[in-house]
Amino acid sequence: MFKLAILQMRSEKRAYDKNTNTIIDYMKAASENNADMLLLPECFITGYDLSISNDLALSDDDNHINKLCDTARELKIGLIAIALKKGKQNHKTLLLL
Repeated sequence: MFKLAILQMRSEKRAYDKNTNTIIDYMKAASENNADMLLLPECFITGYDLSISNDLALSDDDNHINKLCDTARELKIGLIAIALKKGKQNHKTLLLL
């Protein structure tokens, strides 16, 4: 049986470090409860702020994404996140970690 954990809460706008640490805390809790994957609210890492500039959007090699990937591997849990990503236009990207 596949077990999905869902996080439903607001993140703080542009508080990338705090939001990343919150995700990690919930990844640990989900893992301890034998979840296979954690689903995050839209744009949780950056905070749901559609006016965010391209400079503040996440890149493919962003430290926050790398930290979440490392934690997901360590905990053996999947993570589904949607983030504002750098590009010609800020766009939302589904990240499966």
